[in-house]
This record gives sequence, C-alpha cells and structure tokens, in this order.
Amino acid sequence: MSVSRDLAGVLDRIALSSTQQQVLRAGVLVGTLLLLGLVPVGEGTFHPVLSMGVLVIAVLVAALPESHVGVALLLALAGLWVVAGPDRLDGRLLVAAALLGAIHLCATLAAVGPSGHTLGRELLRLWGRRAALCLAATVAVWLAARAVSLLDLPASGTAVGAALVLLLAWVTFLTVRFARPGR
Repeated sequence: MSVSRDLAGVLDRIALSSTQQQVLRAGVLVGTLLLLGLVPVGEGTFHPVLSMGVLVIAVLVAALPESHVGVALLLALAGLWVVAGPDRLDGRLLVAAALLGAIHLCATLAAVGPSGHTLGRELLRLWGRRAALCLAATVAVWLAARAVSLLDLPASGTAVGAALVLLLAWVTFLTVRFARPGR
C-alpha cells in the first residue's frame, strides 16, 4: 500500500489520527523544542539557522511519522548538541539524552499502524520497558564518564580505539542474539 505524500493526503491522515497518535506527534515537537531550548540554557551557542532546520525536520516527522525523516531528526538534534552544546558532563547532557530518547520513542510509536490506530497496552508496556532500560544504561554510562573525568587522564587514541572496538563487539553480540530468523 502506498502512502500519499501530497499535502491533502498528509492533512487527511493527521485529521483522521487517533488522540493517542496526536499526543505522540505532539511529543516529537515538544521534545524537539525542549532540546533546542536546552542548548542555550546549558551555556551552549544558539544557532538560529540550524535550529530552524531542526524544527522544520521535527514538523515533517510529526506530519509523516511513518517516513524515514525521524532518523534525520535524531541525527540533526545530536549533531546540533555536539556543535552547539556545552562541553561539560553535567546534568544537562543527561537531560538531552533523555529528551532524544523520548523523541525517538514518540516518533517510533506514532509510526505504528494506520492513522486512526490506537496502540494496545501490551505494546506500550513493552516500549516503556525498553525505554526505561535505555535510560538506565544512559545514566550508567553518564556516571561512568563522570567518574573517569574526575581522574583527569590525558587524551589517548588507544583508549578511544579500544572503547570503540568494545562497543562494536557489544553491538555485534546483540545483533546476533536478537536478529535471529523466526524470532
């Protein structure tokens, strides 16, 4: 089935969407606005052109959650934080990571099913557990980074390379474990 991308079709799908989907689409916009507001609050640099571009992408995600624009939104927000965000490992970084997770969750759930579809409780519980686990892992990594930053170690390309190899091994393990056929 092909999804209409013309303006009338998009507006029809928004008008026919369930209240739950409208809340999820609004969650994408609100999360994006909060993250954009967190950049200057966190003593980062406000980039009006980049911020407007990110906001346009967020509106596209809210209008077309089933498209691949959500990936562009997450990459744009993460890139904006890297370019304009503060250079410290304070609580604002943790809030930014939680907001990125919330935006991802809202965009993913808004993309499930046709416009009038309402998601079941079991699916929402499953995604809630996944989000909680991701947030717990994020907090653990943030705490570990804070602990390592207190050691005031010199920069090391070897340590970064070893960490990336370890991360690649972990992602490979998870991919093999969870991407089995028939699962």
